[in-house]
Amino acid sequence: MLDIIEIIKPAEQGKNMPYLCRGENGDLYYVKGIKTTRKGQICEWICANLAKEFGLPMAPFSLVNIPNNIYSESSSGKVELGTGTAFATQNIKFANWYQPAYADKVSRKLKEDLLAFDWWIQNMDRMKDNPNLLWVNNKLELTVIDHDSAFGFEFFPTIFTQEHIFFRCS
Repeated sequence: MLDIIEIIKPAEQGKNMPYLCRGENGDLYYVKGIKTTRKGQICEWICANLAKEFGLPMAPFSLVNIPNNIYSESSSGKVELGTGTAFATQNIKFANWYQPAYADKVSRKLKEDLLAFDWWIQNMDRMKDNPNLLWVNNKLELTVIDHDSAFGFEFFPTIFTQEHIFFRCS
């Protein structure tokens, strides 16, 4: 398991307060700690692995360790991160938040696959106003992130079919 060696700053978005951190390998990660809850972290881990096997373009992810000394020396992230095991998604260079204007650049198959996957895992957290997708414009690449609300935390099929980012695009 990778150790976190630096807690840099909170992410610009994310209700569960992920933090940009540096791993012992030098790479940057967005880390979701205790504010995400253990259940949310487990959902992240299971769904990231399922999505990868399903063939979705996932950001590289791993479980990381937030050592006690890094936690105690940090001036931020204590309430949101905690210590011990956490879920981390590797920072994607040059990525921006996905915008609906990019929809015509995403293949129909990928839209359908992501829609089916989100239905399967009961993920209500990929809606028009919060798609939880990244876009690298110079590569025309979509990257899937964020599954801590999967497995029916509050799954409403009618809202899902009205609001999923790709429901009307497939």
